[in-house]
Amino acid sequence: MISSIENIETVSIIGAGGAFSRGVIIPYLIPEGVKVVGYDSNKSDFPEGIIKTNNIEELLGSNAIFLSVPFGSYSELMPILQKSPNDTLIIDICSVKIRPTEIFRENGLFDDGRQALMSHPLFGPQSINESIKNGKDPLENQRIVVTEAHGRKAEELVGWWSQKLSIISDVTAEYHDKEMAKVHALTSYIGQVLLEMGQTSLDTAFKTNFFDKLVAIRDIEQLHSKELNETMQLYNPYATSIRMVFLAAAAKVAKQLGVEINFGSQSYNGDSKELLILASNSLAQAKNNIAEIGKSLDRAIEDQFSQGGLIPGINR
Repeated sequence: MISSIENIETVSIIGAGGAFSRGVIIPYLIPEGVKVVGYDSNKSDFPEGIIKTNNIEELLGSNAIFLSVPFGSYSELMPILQKSPNDTLIIDICSVKIRPTEIFRENGLFDDGRQALMSHPLFGPQSINESIKNGKDPLENQRIVVTEAHGRKAEELVGWWSQKLSIISDVTAEYHDKEMAKVHALTSYIGQVLLEMGQTSLDTAFKTNFFDKLVAIRDIEQLHSKELNETMQLYNPYATSIRMVFLAAAAKVAKQLGVEINFGSQSYNGDSKELLILASNSLAQAKNNIAEIGKSLDRAIEDQFSQGGLIPGINR
């Protein structure tokens, strides 16, 4: 087993103080013995053993540079990364792939002689910690997507990763984002809705395994930063459509139950195309209506119990 990479002796991380850098990049995506230099404009404390710098341009002398920042920060980093030597490997680990690929190409990071790696680890600190808690190998069954690998260093690093991770390399950036719209954007959106309902809205003495999974979606979403959510929801071109499909399905189910959903002064008549228009123009109002429906249901349930009756539809 290869424990080091000949052409990578120093690695820099932009965003070294973040949870993903601490929990994934440093312990699992960088070979042992490699000198690691970190920069983070938002963090003052770094993991032990990481050399800290306050000058981002000092990172340009490294053999490889990880971009452990939200996609919204990429545009301001490009002028700096363009100054790096051609043989410096620039590693993207963003949770979307189309936009990072475009900005890398537009700024010459895919030019001949350049080294670049477009990847997305399909795991994070939470799943790693959960595996460790349960006494399992933290990298067991973990996967990482690689949509582009330019240069020898990129190929060597992917080869090293493949010794402990499953590599998914036969996909395009477009296919990745289509799939992640379902895997990431939709799941995160549901988690955000659950959070919007309030911390106590799911408190109950009655629990099932499926209910616990629902609560887990909410709890994991609490750990996501605003910047990560923006990356998943705003920079994946397929995220909007999957949210609209979800809202259309939710509204259809509500209609089947006889519940009318109002978008501002307009009501939904059951037509999916109409809903997409209404929802896209009134997402904020729709969120408020969903919360009001939840409150109405809570009051109805309380009334049923206070009157000694059972919940309609369950007592049959």
